[in-house]
Amino acid sequence: MLCSPNNPTGKSIEPALLLSILDRCRETGTWLFLDECFQDLCDEEKAFSLIDRLEASDRVLILRAFTKTYGMAGVRLGYAVSKHSGLLSEMSETVQPWNVSTVAQRAGLAALDCHAWAKEARDLFRTEKAYLYGALDALGVNVYPGDANYLLLSGVPDLYEKLLLRGILVRDCQNYRGLINGDVRIAVRTHEENAALIAAMREVLHA
Repeated sequence: MLCSPNNPTGKSIEPALLLSILDRCRETGTWLFLDECFQDLCDEEKAFSLIDRLEASDRVLILRAFTKTYGMAGVRLGYAVSKHSGLLSEMSETVQPWNVSTVAQRAGLAALDCHAWAKEARDLFRTEKAYLYGALDALGVNVYPGDANYLLLSGVPDLYEKLLLRGILVRDCQNYRGLINGDVRIAVRTHEENAALIAAMREVLHA
């Protein structure tokens, strides 16, 4: 089970490594579950999907999500891709009735007409990530470089609580294995929202 880009680091699996993993799974008959939910929002040079690399016999299931790609928070709409017909047949027989709501279906159809959305979003994220990197680095905050539309920060104790007191909600990541208090994930948002985050970070660090 792999995630590319990874959560919460935002790092993508290098194409050569991912293809090597796919080859190894083919050799051993191993199932590969690959979460690509943030793939469409990756920096273009880092975007790499296995969807077009699969063969009919591959034991691979790829997970994608409208929810992430089109910013439809609260609307649960995702899909799976596989060339393994046996798996797809079993899934269709066991999926719960009404597993996708009418609202989600209509939102998904509307999203499919937004042809320029992903590129516009990637362009925004590229510009605003550079701004966030620079501003956070100037404040002395440790930022992990990632390829997705979020960043992992560390090194500021109780950062989640301190930002929440200032009206800013970030993802507290200390419940991830290996991460600790002060590790948080931030979304790359509009410039005004990102500037508000930096202002709050400045207050936290100078308090």
